[in-house]
Amino acid sequence: IQDPTKVERDVRRQVAERLAKHQADNEERALTPEERRAKAQRKLDEDKEKDTVVVVFRIADLSDAKKKFKVDKNAEEWQLTGRVILHKGMNLVVAEGGPRAIRKYKHLLLERIKWSDGYSSLKFETEEEAEDFENQCTLVWEGSVLQRTFTSWQFKTCLTDQLARVYMKGFGAEHYWDMALAQKLSEEHAQQ
Repeated sequence: IQDPTKVERDVRRQVAERLAKHQADNEERALTPEERRAKAQRKLDEDKEKDTVVVVFRIADLSDAKKKFKVDKNAEEWQLTGRVILHKGMNLVVAEGGPRAIRKYKHLLLERIKWSDGYSSLKFETEEEAEDFENQCTLVWEGSVLQRTFTSWQFKTCLTDQLARVYMKGFGAEHYWDMALAQKLSEEHAQQ
């Protein structure tokens, strides 16, 4: 090699050209924001067509607005249908959707949301009650169904167990409430 500087300059130029071509090709293939939204919608629609999966969760306390917002907004974004029953002793979340959407929603409720964060002793009459209380989300049941029970995603406040059961019976889904209530009562009995 008579002129190493010239060879090095040529090699660097070739590397820069390859990199520029690579980046130009990537930009050319990149989806526009509209195409990206359409692709995400298509994937959600494909997921819904595969199978209908139902998950039932029991949450001790869903009075925190931030947590309630996360439960609601993520269900809407994943296009889930179902109900959230707000009750003083126990909150019930019933979600229906495609396998992928349910898997993501289940991960949100069981892993990502820290249910015990944000509870102060101001909500309780004594310090012992505050120390004994542990807000948590429990998976009651998960399975596949032939068709969806609910047509939309809604919250419903029920003051008594009977009202909650009657409300769910209107959809033919009172067994979800019964399962969650039985699980709660058996856990309370086991603690005594």
